[in-house]
Amino acid sequence: MTLTFGGTGSRSNMTHTVLLGDGYNSRQSVKYVFNFRSMSDSATQTDSLTRETAINTTEDQNGSPYFLLKGDDSSNNGYIEFQSSINRLPMNILLQIFKSLTMCELLCQASLVCKTWYNLCHDPDLWRSVDLSHQHKADDNVLSRLTSYSDRVTNINLEDTKVLTSHGISLVCVKCKHLQKLKLTRCFSVENDVLMMVGTSCKNLQCLYLDGCYRISDQWTCSCKYLHTLGGVGKEGTSCKNLQCLHLDGCYRISDQWTCSVSIYTLWEGDGKGGTSCKNLQCLYLDGCYRISDQWTCSVGEGCQQLKELVLSRCSQMTDVGISRIAENCHNLENIILDHCNKVTDQSVRMLAVNCPDLKTLSLANCNITDTGICSIYRMKKLEYLDISNLPGGSITAAIVSQLTRKCDNLECLNLSLNLTIDDRCIQEVVRYGQKITKLFCVNCSLSDEGLMGIASHGRNIEKLDLGWCKDITDRGIWAVTENCPALKYLGLIRCDSVSEKGVEAMVDKYPHIQFSTFFMESRKLIQKAIANGFKFMAETEQNK
Repeated sequence: MTLTFGGTGSRSNMTHTVLLGDGYNSRQSVKYVFNFRSMSDSATQTDSLTRETAINTTEDQNGSPYFLLKGDDSSNNGYIEFQSSINRLPMNILLQIFKSLTMCELLCQASLVCKTWYNLCHDPDLWRSVDLSHQHKADDNVLSRLTSYSDRVTNINLEDTKVLTSHGISLVCVKCKHLQKLKLTRCFSVENDVLMMVGTSCKNLQCLYLDGCYRISDQWTCSCKYLHTLGGVGKEGTSCKNLQCLHLDGCYRISDQWTCSVSIYTLWEGDGKGGTSCKNLQCLYLDGCYRISDQWTCSVGEGCQQLKELVLSRCSQMTDVGISRIAENCHNLENIILDHCNKVTDQSVRMLAVNCPDLKTLSLANCNITDTGICSIYRMKKLEYLDISNLPGGSITAAIVSQLTRKCDNLECLNLSLNLTIDDRCIQEVVRYGQKITKLFCVNCSLSDEGLMGIASHGRNIEKLDLGWCKDITDRGIWAVTENCPALKYLGLIRCDSVSEKGVEAMVDKYPHIQFSTFFMESRKLIQKAIANGFKFMAETEQNK
């Protein structure tokens, strides 16, 4: 169902599609366009529509709002118009339609149509999820009011809000007892007291996003005696024992003290029996938490054995000791990101290969991995994403890497960038046996047109190919790829100095479905975007003078 709101005589301001059910044939998708008018705007008329599914179209005669509907006319394949009161629809159908509207559309437009719609727009069912993300002017009063429309709010998204205070967010956490998902990404006002309220009040919480909340520090672990409830063993009976996802990317003030302090220690170790308090944790994101070391990781490995996703990028103190403990205990692990953990070596890869048979994502960019570690990866039969970019110079050889797609035949994305040992023959072998690969990154590898000929011959499924800084490739190789890779959507050519701009422009004209990326094209996009946003360049300003 397409629902369009507008003022008198106006056309669509917003459009949403909803499939009718509950009393109608739910297999039939009925399309209507509603345009609000008052009874004085036009005379009343009715017509019938040729449809398999129809709605009572008797118009309202008592002065209540009605709507102009458009439908297919089987007699002339054109459009006919008739009037009908949408308010004759069952309330549960109207409510289902309203669920497809945004918060602003509900409050600023739909609620102004009539009293019935006003009441519907404030129905508690519509406000179990409150989304204020990117609403830079929303303050504590707005948040408090929106969360008061329902006593069973389960989802609050405050990502990138600017005016909300830590105190206001804390009060909402206390009020929303049924909260399951709380997203505070880049809410820079969030301080330790918010975590205190989360720990004491939100016992049903499953997902907590604190990415970029840099004010959170180890002090919050001992700021209040209730905080050991985040792990689920508070004396008051409140807890977050259902916590499944915890995002702390960019919370760089957190350190190993987070594990050892009296209160938050229970997040991982609970009642001292190996982390029973947070045993349901499945996703843990700690990108950029560089103060965390093996001591912390060992506690996680022992206490959170249901982990499926673990992100430790830029945790530079992490070593094989901590990663090995994770591998030994977290056998359900599917995704692990260890980018820029340069103390992680082949031993960690071997332990992951032996103990984590379901691993699908492995990212080792800038880790201390050699051919020995690559050989361990051969055992990861379910691997779909592998990043081994920017490994120490000469630590891996083309012969070993070329065997990857033979052993790991489920690979869909492979990043070999910044490894000068990767040559034409290696890439030819990779694409020959890696028939499922859709994304291939070879930035600053030792490639020439010969390697591209191999991609052209075997890379029919490749959608994204980045060849930036491969200075030996020419127009010949690029033409071969664009002509023979029908699935290709993106081709990165930044600083491929032997590829001519004229040749790229010809490819752009011939293959409009492919996004080409060169230094000049990206620069042009930036300039056009700046002009569109009102930026005036100095030369242009002087000419106008």
